[in-house]
Formats: sequence, C-alpha cells, structure tokens
Amino acid sequence: MDAIAFAGAVLAWLMGLVVGARLVRIAAYTYQTPELTIGLSYVLTAGFGFPPMILSAEVWRTQRDLAELLQVFASFPICTGLLAISIGVWRIFRPTRRWPLWVVTAIWCGTALCLGLALGAADHEGFRIWFWRAVNFATLGWLWMSVEAFLLFDRLRRRARYGLANAEVANRVLLWGVASVAAVTSSLLGWMMLDLRDPGLLFTLRIGQSAAQWGCVLAMWLAFFPPKAYRRRFAAPAQAAAASGA
Repeated sequence: MDAIAFAGAVLAWLMGLVVGARLVRIAAYTYQTPELTIGLSYVLTAGFGFPPMILSAEVWRTQRDLAELLQVFASFPICTGLLAISIGVWRIFRPTRRWPLWVVTAIWCGTALCLGLALGAADHEGFRIWFWRAVNFATLGWLWMSVEAFLLFDRLRRRARYGLANAEVANRVLLWGVASVAAVTSSLLGWMMLDLRDPGLLFTLRIGQSAAQWGCVLAMWLAFFPPKAYRRRFAAPAQAAAASGA
C-alpha cells in the first residue's frame, strides 16, 4: 500500500510539473493570462510545494522543527500557486464579469491572513493549525475551478448533441473538473491524517488519498495527453451529429 501511495504522489507531482511547464511554454507565445496563471499554478504547487509538504508529513511526529521548516518552505509556492488558479478561473470562465474579482480578493486576503498568523504563531501547534487553514483557504480556487468546469461541461455536452460543440473538448473540460476535485480531496485527506492515531482509520484515509492522487493523474493525462485510441471515441459521434445537422 505504501508503494502504491508513494507512486501516486510521485506521478501527481510529475504530471503537474509537466502540464504546468507546457502551459507556461504556450503562454510564452500567446501572452494570455489563463495559460500563464494555470501553468504557474501547477509548476509552483507540484514542482516546488508538494515535495517538502510530503516530507514534512512523514517527519511531523518525530522531528517537529524540521517539519515546520519544510512547511514554511512549501507554504509560499503552494499558496501562490493555488491563488494563481483563482485568477485563471476568473479569466477563463468569467472574463467579462466583475463579481469574480471579489471572490479572488476574498481568497487571497483569507489565505494571506491565515499564513501570517501561522508564521507568527508561538508554538508548533499554532503554526500547524493556521498553516493548514491557509492551504485550505487557497484550495478554494481549485474547488471553484471544478464547479466552473462542470457547469461548462454541461453546456458543451448539450450543444454537442446537435453538432454545435466539440464532444472531445467537452470531455476535456469534464476531465479538468474531475482532476481538480481529486486534487482538493487529496489535500483535505492529507490534512485530516495529521493527528490521527487510529491505525484503521489512518489506513482508510491513506487509501482514499492514494485513489484521489491516481484519479487526478489519470484525468490530467487524458485531458492534456489523450492517446489516439481515446480520441477516436469522439470521432464517430461528432460525424453523426454533423450529418444529422446537415
């Protein structure tokens, strides 16, 4: 079980890093905010935040000072990356609306407040509590992205029935939403496992976290690097819809 969980964490880290680097590279040519913010989010969170966070969780019960130092190091790329997602969600899904600016501002301010209280805490326990509140607050951007992705998927799915939208694009939007939910689930389960002493419950949550990580990897792989066999699933329905529309 430990090997499977470790493999899932490593694959999630690699997939986030690869996808993020690809989006940042695209942004270098397009000069578009969505690609840049989402790409930076994956690079910062997966590339620089996850490794020290995973290590800190392993040494928390035996070496509190080292664990706290690792969490401080991880807090800035993780929180910055997660906050970048909120800007990306706004520019991708609600670019002409003003109300998302208030959502972005609330997420940023709440995360900054919790992070400041964590860094100013007088003991390990106070730091841990406020640190994880900061991470969970910043994770709201991921949750928001999943909701917007599912709403967009529903619209695209209905249009694709009449040949008015691309079914493959709709499926990629769905997979993006699934990957976001899986990432949020993995983060929350990691937070819940910190103080657990019940071996049975701890094992159950580790299984859940591992499943969420593997689900995130699979969804991101199919969304950003779909194999030809998977893409062929959408070719026939698209041709049928185009023929019926004609």
